[in-house]
Amino acid sequence: VDFSRLKNILPKWAMEGLSYYDVGPGYELRGRLMLRLSEADFLFNGVLSAKQFTLIGCQFKTLLAKVAISPKQSTYSDLKISDSSGILKIDQLQCRHCPQDVEMQISQLLLEEFRPSLLKRIGQPAGDIQPFLIRKLIAKDLKLFLVNVTACTGVGSLQFINSFNRGHSVFDIPADILGRIFGLDLQLL
Repeated sequence: VDFSRLKNILPKWAMEGLSYYDVGPGYELRGRLMLRLSEADFLFNGVLSAKQFTLIGCQFKTLLAKVAISPKQSTYSDLKISDSSGILKIDQLQCRHCPQDVEMQISQLLLEEFRPSLLKRIGQPAGDIQPFLIRKLIAKDLKLFLVNVTACTGVGSLQFINSFNRGHSVFDIPADILGRIFGLDLQLL
C-alpha cells in the first residue's frame, strides 16, 4: 500500500492526517476481509507488515503488527518497528474513527536504544553518528489525534545518555586527578 496514492478513496481529513505524518509506500496488509453488503459493513483481521517503509519523513527497516479494522475503529496489537536507529514497541493501539479526526489510545509505548542521528531521512544522505542515545522511553495511557496533533496526553519516563568526547585542555587536569582519586568521570556527570 502506498498511502500517498489513496487521495481519491479516503476522506479529506484522513488524507491531511496521513500527509502530516508523511505516510508513504512500503506497507502490506494480509488477512481476511468479511463484507456485509446489506449493512455496508466490513471487518478485516490480519497482519500489517512493512519493509523499507516511510513515515514522518524517514525510512525505516521493518514493521509488524496484528490488526483488526472496522468502519468505526481499528486496533493494532503487538506493533513493533525495528531499525538501526532503535526499536519501538506498542502493546496495543486503538483508533476510534470520529467524524473529523481519529482518536488514538496507546496503553504502553516502549522506545529502546534510539539514536536520532541514525534516522534515515528521505532524500538526504546519512548523517554522522552522534553521542545522544535514548536508552529507554516508556509512555503509558497515551491519547493522541491524527489531525489535531497538539492535543495529546500521557505519562512516561525517559533514560538517556549524551557523552561527548572533546579535546583536552589545561583545565582538564584537576578533573583527571579527581577522576583517578575518586573514580568519578566529571564529563559524564
